[in-house]
Amino acid sequence: MPLAFITPVTAVVVLVVVLLVLGPKRLSGVGKSLGSNMRDFRDSVTGADEKDDKDLPAAPQDRNEENVTGEPVDERRRTPRA
Repeated sequence: MPLAFITPVTAVVVLVVVLLVLGPKRLSGVGKSLGSNMRDFRDSVTGADEKDDKDLPAAPQDRNEENVTGEPVDERRRTPRA
C-alpha cells in the first residue's frame, strides 16, 4: 500500500489509537526517545559526530613504519588455497 493512500483521516485514526494504547505520559516519552534515536542515527550515517571526536585521544604516530613490497596479483593467479 503506497503512502499516497494515507489520508489525513487515516493519520488521525492511527494517532488516536496510539494515544489510547500508550497513554499521554508514555506517548511523550516514546516521542522523545524516537526523536533522540533518529538524531543519533542521522549523525552516525552522515558522520557528524563532532562531540565524540573531541573525547577520543589522538592516534599515535609511528615513525617506524614498514613499507610493503611485492608484486601485483593477476586475476588468473587468484585461486583459493586449500
